[in-house]
Amino acid sequence: MKRDADSLFSPSFPFHKLLCAQARLFAESAAGLAAVLQEGGSVSEKVSRLHAATEAAGAGAREVSRQLSLTFLLPRDRDDIHALNLALLGCIEAARAVAVRVGLYGLQEVRGPARELAAGIVELAAALEAMLQVMNRGQGVEAEVRRVAKARTDADRYLLVGLGELYELPASRPEGVLEIVKWSHIYDRIEVVVDRAESAAQTIEGIALKRV
Repeated sequence: MKRDADSLFSPSFPFHKLLCAQARLFAESAAGLAAVLQEGGSVSEKVSRLHAATEAAGAGAREVSRQLSLTFLLPRDRDDIHALNLALLGCIEAARAVAVRVGLYGLQEVRGPARELAAGIVELAAALEAMLQVMNRGQGVEAEVRRVAKARTDADRYLLVGLGELYELPASRPEGVLEIVKWSHIYDRIEVVVDRAESAAQTIEGIALKRV
C-alpha cells in the first residue's frame, strides 16, 4: 500500500491523470451530444459513441476507486477525489441520457435553444478540463470559475427561451401535445447535465481553495 500525506495531485499519485482522463471523456461526450442536437433525425451512430464513452468512464471511475483502496490519503483528500470522480461520471452519464432520449423520440428537427444549450455544455466541459490543468500547476481557478458561471447563466437563459417556445405551441391536436411533452423531457435532461457540470466545477474549486 502506498503511503503519502501529500496532496491528491502529488506526482506519486495517479489521481490527477485519471481525473483528467474522465474530464476528457466528458468533453468528448459533450461534443457528441452537440452533434446529436445539431442534426436530429437518425442519431444511432452518434448515440453509440456516447455509450462507448460512458462505458470507458465507468471503467475509469472504478480505477480511481481501486487506486483509492491502495493509497493512504488524508481524509479530506480521499473525500475530494471520491466526490470529483462521481461528479465527472455523473456528467458523462447525463450527457448520454439526453442523446438517448433524442434518439428514442426520433426528432426530425432540433430546436434552436437546444443547440445553444449543447454548445454551452461543450463550454462547461472545456472549463472543467482547464480547471484541472490550472490547479495542477498550483494556480488559481478564478478565471475558469467565472467561465463556468457565465456558461451557467447562458444555459438558464436558453432553457427559459426553450420552455417559453414550448408554451406557445398549439396544443389543440395530440401531436402538438406530444411535441411539448417530448421537448419538456429533453430540456429537463439537458438541465441535469448543466447542473452536474456546475457541481463538478464547484468540487474542483473547493479543492483548489484548500491548496492555497
